[in-house]
Amino acid sequence: MLFTNINMILNHCPCEVHKNTMSIESLTPSSLLNNYQYKDVCYLDHAGATLYAESQIEAVSQDLCNNVYGNPHSLSLSSRYATDVIDQIRYSILHHFKTNPEEYSLIFTSSATAALKVVAETFDWTGQDEIEKTKDNYEQSKGITHNADIDENNERVEIPENESLNVGKPVYDGSPGVFVYLQDNHTSVLGMRELAANKCKQTHCISHNDIFQELNSEPEQENSIDIDTYSGNSLFVYPAQFEDGTLPFLSILALRHGFDTLKQLCGSIEDIAMHTFSLAQSLFLNLISLHHSNGAPAVVLYTDTDYQNIDTQGGIVNFNLLRANGEYVGFVEVLNMANLYDIQLRTGCFCNTGACQRHLRLSSQDLKHQFQAGHVCGDERDLIDGKPTGSVRVSFGYMSTKEDVDRVLCMITTCFLEEPVINKVPDCWSIGPRGLLYDREWMITTPAGVSLTQKQDTKLCLIKPNIQLDKDQLCLDFPGKFIQGVEISSEVCVSLSTPSVSKGRSEVSLCQSKVCGDRVQGYDCGDEVAQWLSDALCRDGLRLIRQQDSDTRAVKADKKTNLSSGTGKKPALSLSNQAQFLLVNDCSIDWLKEQLEDSAEYSQSNLLARFRCNLAVQGKKPFEENEWTNIQIGEVRFQSEGMCTRCQMVCIDQSTGEKTREPLHTIAASFQGKMRFGMYFSHRKETHIFNISVGEKVLVLQ
Repeated sequence: MLFTNINMILNHCPCEVHKNTMSIESLTPSSLLNNYQYKDVCYLDHAGATLYAESQIEAVSQDLCNNVYGNPHSLSLSSRYATDVIDQIRYSILHHFKTNPEEYSLIFTSSATAALKVVAETFDWTGQDEIEKTKDNYEQSKGITHNADIDENNERVEIPENESLNVGKPVYDGSPGVFVYLQDNHTSVLGMRELAANKCKQTHCISHNDIFQELNSEPEQENSIDIDTYSGNSLFVYPAQFEDGTLPFLSILALRHGFDTLKQLCGSIEDIAMHTFSLAQSLFLNLISLHHSNGAPAVVLYTDTDYQNIDTQGGIVNFNLLRANGEYVGFVEVLNMANLYDIQLRTGCFCNTGACQRHLRLSSQDLKHQFQAGHVCGDERDLIDGKPTGSVRVSFGYMSTKEDVDRVLCMITTCFLEEPVINKVPDCWSIGPRGLLYDREWMITTPAGVSLTQKQDTKLCLIKPNIQLDKDQLCLDFPGKFIQGVEISSEVCVSLSTPSVSKGRSEVSLCQSKVCGDRVQGYDCGDEVAQWLSDALCRDGLRLIRQQDSDTRAVKADKKTNLSSGTGKKPALSLSNQAQFLLVNDCSIDWLKEQLEDSAEYSQSNLLARFRCNLAVQGKKPFEENEWTNIQIGEVRFQSEGMCTRCQMVCIDQSTGEKTREPLHTIAASFQGKMRFGMYFSHRKETHIFNISVGEKVLVLQ
């Protein structure tokens, strides 16, 4: 047995476990969580390297302070003591895997690569031996088949991926050989131990990566692996011949405290296996249910199981994200957004080209083309000709929690999931006389009666409206209950019903304001919401004003358009700047994103929110919408009113209120100072259909 990476003792160990259902939270008591306080970092790369507990660090430090450990190659008392402790740790490791020194010898190596090198250099190659390895394997495993000491007559066999799951039929024929397989890396499919037992009997077999995911608590079966390479020698004398130079004895000594930490904080390895499997299952089931607003799936998952059986699935979830139009999201973009959310995960191919090729459905020609295009392992070329070169991997450890799962899902849904786009009034589909029903009917005014915009206060974008038709309410929400020390209610609501004004007496305070130079008639929504707004924005005297139904504000026609609603009148207009509808093309957003200097900092959804459109379409090419004069969405017809001229409003991040130089700087530079992006449209009332639905086709009429 080659013991490769000693810090992986704290990783999750998918083994044979109890079949009872457990609560995820039951394995994360306060004593466990208190040992892993990493300043709100969500760490989800336990397959690469797991975390260490504070109690473990304290125990190692105390051990080194209380004892003197000398170089094991010396003969001093401290050196002999170090040697004895290391030997005892070897016993502990073998005991951990339900085995003993009579059956296995344990060798410490510097890495999995070094372990493979030992096998390649010490196997007694006869020239007729067979070398078998699974296609899903580390790149380092190729070193065995390219070792200089191996006769070129040795047969090299690559096991197809589908055979790795077919472990029912023994195939050992008695001839010597080496079988190299990967226990748990890319998609975390287990069961390789049984395959190894069928492939090998009384011969040299080696598994690598996290060796703690290899042996389980089951008793040895009749057809089990029998590795006797180091038999016939006294324990720890023969293995020492394979351990080059001085062992990293201080690191090895820390293993004892790693085992102790597992026992003290988690109990059994079986509990850890159930815990990590449950977390992976929860993430898998949530990801597979994510869809964009048009019904298109948002995630493609790479797995050989359905995450229902812990015997065949470990604590890893591997996936890529998809845009609403079916295009892949590059894993570097996902990684950058994860870093912004303090989520640590891994992306790429994870040193496993075989698994990458299989799950990403890449042909050998695709791999060659990617290489010729400049892609190498570890670079940031995540998409080549629209095809992914790698994926995103989330892996759990025993200290992971359900909150970690929720955090990943929150990042994905916030940054990459496209929802119905209706500015400030989500989920409204009916078209009213001024555009989308309830869209842009309210405004906030200052004590001077002037409308307050995000140009004066960027925190306005943090107020989130929610139309509740069943309750006939518009509800406003603001993040955080305490605003500069002032406690406010989390939500305030006003009625959607229009107040009555009759017989010269009014139930509401009528008022007059201005929007884009137009005088607007409206009514005050009351003191409660006014005080809530003042507390939230820390501004005195704010009022919420709703446009009156009788207000006569109309669309400002572009000089180049002959705008008519079909009735000879200009279409009525809400409190929007110029037209009823502002349309933006996703392809134009993608083009703009590519032009930005720091494009990774701006997701498509972030840019789309900055333009505050209420119609988002998926075109075939950038800026084709600039040529549209008349379009039809479903059964509803719209007429163009010209292009939208942009201002510094698009530089406000609608999720944070932060001001940036982009994208206005790039828009101006790209169009010779003409800061135009998006098209204005108005509804032509020539049909009797007054509803519009997400996912309907856009027909260009003219």
